[in-house]
Amino acid sequence: MANATNLVARTSRANVGDLSWILCLAVTLAGCSPAEPVTPRRPSGPAARTVATSQPLPPIRQSAFRNTGPDATYVGNQACVDCHADEHGSYLQTTHSRALNSIDVDQQPPDAELTHDLSGRSYRIYRQEDQLRHREFLTAEDGSELVLADYPMKYVIGSGNNSRSYLLEIGGFLFESPLTWYTARDGWDLSPGYGDDPTHPGFSRTATRDCVMCHAGQVEYVDRSIHKLAIHEMTIGCERCHGPGSLHVAEREADKPLAGDFDDTIVHPSRLPRELQEAICAQCHLASKAEASVRGRSLADFRPSLRVNDFRIRYRLDTDDDEMTVVGHIEQMRASRCYQMSAEMTCTTCHHMHSSEHGAAPSLAGRASCLSCHDTEACGLTLADRHQASPDDNCITCHMPKSGTDIPHFSFHHHRIGIHAESPPQEPEAGAQPRKKFHKLLPIDDVSHLSEMDQKRCLGLAYIKTTEEGEFEHPAFNYEVAVKLLEEVRASGIQDAEVDATLARVYMRLGNNRLAADRGQSALLAPNLSDEMRRDAVGALSRIHANDREFRLAQPYLEELIQYRYIAEDHFLLSISRHRANDLPGALEAAQAAVTIEPDRPDLHEAVAVLYEMNGLDDQADWHATRARQLKRHLKVVVGEDDHTTTFTIE
Repeated sequence: MANATNLVARTSRANVGDLSWILCLAVTLAGCSPAEPVTPRRPSGPAARTVATSQPLPPIRQSAFRNTGPDATYVGNQACVDCHADEHGSYLQTTHSRALNSIDVDQQPPDAELTHDLSGRSYRIYRQEDQLRHREFLTAEDGSELVLADYPMKYVIGSGNNSRSYLLEIGGFLFESPLTWYTARDGWDLSPGYGDDPTHPGFSRTATRDCVMCHAGQVEYVDRSIHKLAIHEMTIGCERCHGPGSLHVAEREADKPLAGDFDDTIVHPSRLPRELQEAICAQCHLASKAEASVRGRSLADFRPSLRVNDFRIRYRLDTDDDEMTVVGHIEQMRASRCYQMSAEMTCTTCHHMHSSEHGAAPSLAGRASCLSCHDTEACGLTLADRHQASPDDNCITCHMPKSGTDIPHFSFHHHRIGIHAESPPQEPEAGAQPRKKFHKLLPIDDVSHLSEMDQKRCLGLAYIKTTEEGEFEHPAFNYEVAVKLLEEVRASGIQDAEVDATLARVYMRLGNNRLAADRGQSALLAPNLSDEMRRDAVGALSRIHANDREFRLAQPYLEELIQYRYIAEDHFLLSISRHRANDLPGALEAAQAAVTIEPDRPDLHEAVAVLYEMNGLDDQADWHATRARQLKRHLKVVVGEDDHTTTFTIE
């Protein structure tokens, strides 16, 4: 190969949103001394805080059921079957019971091929040795395949009523496949969020606990990772609604007398007030524009019969958007006049969790629910018109019509019950106020139980989350709002690792590396540092030092970070750090991991080629240099060739 000495490695377009702030980072990798261990230094200046917090959180409001405490543990569905066989059997016919499964190749949709015209990539779904495999490839001029990735699928997500998406495992880490089977079109297509992106993440989009938990029973982190998960129970089981079962099993097996007129060892949702019934469903069926965990708590600590807002606060934009979303059922139901005029109407008014949601029964049950308050004469349509719209005269046909959602090929019944007359779009009236440039976040949940500072803390964190996900047209303004709120929280004396780790990330994006480093170091020294916040702080500090070209300082953070997540940019920055420390084999190992994660990036192949050459492995160097040229020739849009690039130079 040519004696290339320069390479350009551009920022990853997937998983690492905290890199888009780097515009140009030039580093020289020759003549460096070995890295020394780095430990967090105690922050000084703006990060120092000597005021202890005098604002304790209100306690978690207790339940009448005893299985909400830390002594109750999860026992799994099988422990329930002996006594509740009928309920278990009928539940297995519901979609909830089929939301996540291991791959049974005989039960999966047929093999297929498709091409994503926007990027020029092609895909093959095929079976091999009892595995369902997904392949991503480019087609060369001679018709040969340039294989980018080829993996066996491990899990299927979705019952198949609307779709089936897939998870794969690489080195113990879970990732999403870019391919989904859509029932409505009876065929394969790119997964949600991929189709409109010419540089989509391929097989490198991580599957985190927050993604998986709504499709599975019990999911836990492994080794403090964000996407190395132990799925203890795939079925969304009994305990997701009834709470941990250990206390109930122990007392019933011992035939212990009940303490009152009901069994308080296991949650019975029908005995809960409406708010707490809905909190159970809201774990997965109330997704908001942004959310923030209450200080020192996590939604993973929530138990049925407790209040969600003791653990997490959810927010919406101050708009009148009425679009149906895949997980917007509860918020829309609450906007219905039927709901607001009733003290009892809730999810289970129409949905029966222990029986199938298919066939005639749910339809008739929904109509019966409507007729418990309304009579048919009140309908504005004649009987003939009603039968024309719905042969079984089902109210939901008109008042909860099927509606498209935020995911292509998905349509659900709209959960705002009411009149859904179609009307053509209206031209704005002369003199009408222009559309707002900025939108506020408003809490969906009641926040009155939190102190003023904790309300500001949650709101600030929510603004940052929403801004990072691209919801706002003017991110700088929203970062400014968020930073002001969170710095006010810090000044009040509240010591919170999540606030510090988040500010480190934001200051890094804003180019203030001094404050970013101080906030990151402060987070690592916090007494209440969770695994999640440690990952965030370590990630921010690794980027801060890389941006300052302090790779000796970045390396220990990067060495730790790659244990938590499997992301190309982490490994490539580690490769540079190891190279500076004269560890050529280690640099090559890290760079090879980066190109394995994102094999469609020419810049990473060029980096690996240079490092192979430096290690005297010319054949491997030639292969990667050739692959880089092929990708540039055949990809319609080369990953990284935009305004947000990171430039690395090897000399």
